[in-house]
Amino acid sequence: IKSQSIDSVQKSEKIYIQEKRIIEKEGYTIIDSINIHKFAANHIILTVQK
Repeated sequence: IKSQSIDSVQKSEKIYIQEKRIIEKEGYTIIDSINIHKFAANHIILTVQK
């Protein structure tokens, strides 16, 4: 998830929570969430399963 592409005003953490809810609502299970700010600012990687 590239948070600043979704909303450049909101805090990244808030966007991550919102997007995770959307993904789960669509029937996916979030297996893992990896914060990659060290390599790319305002990004996380999600591993999901249908």
